[in-house]
Amino acid sequence: MNKTHLETIFGKRILKTAIATSITVVIANLLDLYAPAMAGISAIVSMTNTVFDSYKVSLNRMLSTIIGALIAMFFWYIDFVNYFSIFLGIVIVINLCNFFGWKKVTTLSLIVYLGIMLFEPHDDLTYITFGFHRLLDTFVGLIVGFFVNRLIFPPNHHESIAQLFRKAYRDLLKTMEFYLNGRIRIYPESIYQDMNDINQEIKAIQNDKKFHLNKEVDLKQVTEISALIYYGASFVIQLEENRDLPPIEENNLMRFMNLIGRPVKVRENTSDEDLKMAFNYYFDEFLNLMENLNNEIRIFEKGE
Repeated sequence: MNKTHLETIFGKRILKTAIATSITVVIANLLDLYAPAMAGISAIVSMTNTVFDSYKVSLNRMLSTIIGALIAMFFWYIDFVNYFSIFLGIVIVINLCNFFGWKKVTTLSLIVYLGIMLFEPHDDLTYITFGFHRLLDTFVGLIVGFFVNRLIFPPNHHESIAQLFRKAYRDLLKTMEFYLNGRIRIYPESIYQDMNDINQEIKAIQNDKKFHLNKEVDLKQVTEISALIYYGASFVIQLEENRDLPPIEENNLMRFMNLIGRPVKVRENTSDEDLKMAFNYYFDEFLNLMENLNNEIRIFEKGE
């Protein structure tokens, strides 16, 4: 089994989830919590792609869980525990979570609510004690999950966005190659997806910097490279609307082949001189842009 397979099996996200869950179960047993499994589940759901998302998700889950527990304990307090109250409580919990914008964390709140509602009092264990332990189970898992996500293999946004930049660069060249080949469609969808992924990663970088992470990522440099990609995308996407391809100047064609590293078969379909002049002018601008973009990405990859 080679390194690639090992990295797939023991990926950082996989290892962090396993570590967070194991630590949570150990702590839950040391604290003699009633439901270590619930604590472990909470640790699992707190694993996200960014530390900020992990913090936000954990906080929202804690708040939504409190709501679920309080509603269940209120029903117990007024001695209103039956099938109808379970139905009514679920409706209330879902609507409250929706009202506070916690739609993604509603499930955990409902699990806690239902667990308390189905609780059967015995010996010295009251619904209040049980409800408190349900909250504690959840909180332990969420807190451990957050700190594991923050301290162990924190997201490397420099590497992630560098890979997105390189992919966008390749997709721009590939789309232009499709056009020069005379393809009926040049499939710019991949470029739209690249721009969306880059925007999402920039947001993740900005959010995680609030936790003093990824200090090595220069947001100004990221913004400048992104602007070059958007400019290149605006040029390439326009090609979808124009299928006329005039002769390409030899110098421009050689520069393009140098960028993609292979020969290109050009299927010219018009000899219009005005179109030839205009296209080669803009194609030259595109090549200048791509050469500059390639250089900027290399500098970014090296961390300079």
